[in-house]
Amino acid sequence: MKKPIQTFAGFVKDLSFALVIEFLLFLLSMVHFSWKSSFAVFGIAAITTVPFIIYFRYHRFFKMLTTSALGYYYSFDSDDNLQVYREAKANLYYLGISANSILEYLRHWDEDNAFPSKCHFLLMDPDNMEALLEQKRFEKGICLDEDTNLSQDVVAQLRSEAEIEAERIRSAIAALNSVNGLRGKIEIRHYNEFIPWWMYIVDEKKIYMGILKAGRRGQDSSVMTMIKNEDFPAPFDPIKYKWDSLWRRGKPARLQ
Repeated sequence: MKKPIQTFAGFVKDLSFALVIEFLLFLLSMVHFSWKSSFAVFGIAAITTVPFIIYFRYHRFFKMLTTSALGYYYSFDSDDNLQVYREAKANLYYLGISANSILEYLRHWDEDNAFPSKCHFLLMDPDNMEALLEQKRFEKGICLDEDTNLSQDVVAQLRSEAEIEAERIRSAIAALNSVNGLRGKIEIRHYNEFIPWWMYIVDEKKIYMGILKAGRRGQDSSVMTMIKNEDFPAPFDPIKYKWDSLWRRGKPARLQ
């Protein structure tokens, strides 16, 4: 028999149903027993029914929640970035448009601390103007189906900003290579599409994913955290696969 889909809404529904049944048992028992005995019946039912629902029906669901999605940040400030570097022991991977927003944190960390021996950075291809234009449209909140309705002035403005972004990427490559602690450890490649998130991968076990929202800058993004689960597939796995795919197809960056 096919198992029902486990969701939080389903858990609330099943729990509510069980509590209603328990309450009805409580009312029924008051007809035949004293109120103390009725409370005892209600307590025994609660002790046996609630653990049954949680463990036997939803233990896999809660295990997924507690082991795969560790947290959610409404914003990600300097202390949070430094915490990522603090956690990285073996390797640190980063995906972003240009890495300009994290350069100061990398330099700050480099003053008194060491980076892991392998640091891979994936940045957008500054020569792919089509992808950069898509990123700028997204940043301004312009939907994909609105492209054909844009005025020539807006198109020209988007192209100008995309060209500026391309220069930021090129300058970021030079800046990253100038961080003393990253020399001999960092490898930079380019991906050739726009992806509406940025992320860190720490020791290939934990992901920090900044979710970009249309019409807002990346620095204002909320961040989800996920860890690798050794027992069963979890949200970590497809995200890590996407990273591996982008890295494998990535074009090595050239120091300008």
